[in-house]
Amino acid sequence: MMGSEPKNKTNKKSQKPSVTGKQPNETKVLLSLTGGMDSTVVAYLLNKQGYKCIGVSIVFLDDKFESFFTPSFFKPRSYQNLENLQTFCQKIGIPFYGIQASREYFDCIIEPMVAARLAGESYPLRYAENKLIMKILAEKSEKLETDLIATGHYAKIHRNLVKNEFALLTANDIKSDQSYFLCQTDASLFKKLLFPLGDLRKTEVEKLLKSFGQKIEIYSGETESIFLEGKELEFFKSQSPPDLRESGTIHTEGGGAVIGDHQGVIEYEIGQENLSTENFFGMVDKENVVVEINSMDRKIVIGPPDEFFFDCCSIVNVFFVKEIDKTKPIEVFIHHMADQEEREMCTLYFKNNNCAYLVFKKPIYSITIGKVIVFYNKSGGASHLIGSGVVYDNGDFSPINRVEKYDEPEYDTEGKVVRTPPKEFKF
Repeated sequence: MMGSEPKNKTNKKSQKPSVTGKQPNETKVLLSLTGGMDSTVVAYLLNKQGYKCIGVSIVFLDDKFESFFTPSFFKPRSYQNLENLQTFCQKIGIPFYGIQASREYFDCIIEPMVAARLAGESYPLRYAENKLIMKILAEKSEKLETDLIATGHYAKIHRNLVKNEFALLTANDIKSDQSYFLCQTDASLFKKLLFPLGDLRKTEVEKLLKSFGQKIEIYSGETESIFLEGKELEFFKSQSPPDLRESGTIHTEGGGAVIGDHQGVIEYEIGQENLSTENFFGMVDKENVVVEINSMDRKIVIGPPDEFFFDCCSIVNVFFVKEIDKTKPIEVFIHHMADQEEREMCTLYFKNNNCAYLVFKKPIYSITIGKVIVFYNKSGGASHLIGSGVVYDNGDFSPINRVEKYDEPEYDTEGKVVRTPPKEFKF
């Protein structure tokens, strides 16, 4: 751990009480810094308002792992970035600490990512990272006895003054919203979270950065899953069993003929697009995607994108930020992919052991196994994040044809449906 503690400059102007009930100059804030635009603007804003900020940066990679990754891959969480952050904190007059978390990163991120890759499943990298980040920040906040934890996420915390309950909401600017990344954060932490960018648009944050005169490298940080290549892929190959690096065959969907070969299933993921034509024996539709991976037989199956739409999915590890009635289905709006313009309306059917079925109002593309699905109470801005789950399987939701009488809905004299055909999930 490294640290520096320059004298903090307190804003002497009149101050409004913070969410803790204290004046800003009496409120200690643990400030998560990456060196990117968003956290930099948060630092300027809170410091200008007079909060007693303590800057921290979490280091995910040590020298052993940094050599396997290109500089941009995990730069915000590497040793390379600490010196710049320390200089920045000295400039604005706040303490700074670096937190070494490479062991936790390997256990909680790298190993599960390798396991998912070996199974041909999606891995929700940014969700897992944010869960680990919030856990580490909560522990550090307790040690430093800070009142609040501030990050550069585009999200909002709403407090119900009557019930004294806290909820996680989407940002005002739905296009910039990042509340879904926090879906696995312990709800007990909500009362300590501070998101100064929740009311701002991305363009407004960019203007603020320019007004502060701070030149930085802007990190995207919005990739929800990754297809590795180059040095990163070589690292994952080194972590995989030898038989998964052996060559195999590529097939068309439905048990079709062999149309190519590959150099190891570790190089593929379900849903992967833009497949290299070098691996095929002849002409193949460039729009094809990976729809199945059989690691035992070393087979890769590809098919057209229109075969990759699903009516429903089963989900596990279902988590809700607060208790809800699970005795009947509920309507939810889901976030399931980056750059999603509008959240999809679905029906959630509960099962036992934190499992459920999710039925879509219309078929959804690329609901891959291992993907995180986030539930909201409505679509659009200021919607409440109510829970999440992980896709376990996907398929169709079709009528059961056991009794012919119930193949079609029954109607009353006014034309209202009084009985619908029983249905089952087919995976």
